[in-house]
Amino acid sequence: MQSKPAEPIVAMKLKIRLIQVKPSVSRTILVPTTLRYRQLHELIQIAFGWENAHLHEFQLQQISSTRSLMDVLLNAQPEGEIDEENDMVYPEILNGSLTYTYDFGEDWKHKIELGKVYTSAELMRHDLPLCIRGRGNNMLEDGFEEPGAPYSRDNINRQFYYWRMRNAK
Repeated sequence: MQSKPAEPIVAMKLKIRLIQVKPSVSRTILVPTTLRYRQLHELIQIAFGWENAHLHEFQLQQISSTRSLMDVLLNAQPEGEIDEENDMVYPEILNGSLTYTYDFGEDWKHKIELGKVYTSAELMRHDLPLCIRGRGNNMLEDGFEEPGAPYSRDNINRQFYYWRMRNAK
């Protein structure tokens, strides 16, 4: 009896938790495995209610997406660093969690962990990205350590829908 070939993995569940914030603030999203770091940055901005008004960086073990001024001027990508436009999240997150830091003044650190992975049959025709769970209010930017807008999965998914329409090819 010949075995059926395994279906390819097409999506992943990412749990994104804002570190050192009480009460806990987290979002769980489903995204395609073809997601690039720049796209993940945009989705995190939506999911946490950030306004994309500050610098950010991703870190995976010893790899970072931060670039020096000389690299930017020379349009060079330092060896071993994340290229947010081209590098995909999925192959790298298989090796461990990511840290995403937003707003170096406030130093909002997010831990990103890989959850379950999905085949197209398991997705049951869900459009991606999709927020499936969350906890805690958004945090206000620029020095305010008080809660912002309450978590709303419907609002996040509505914004994800518009993001998906803008990024459709």
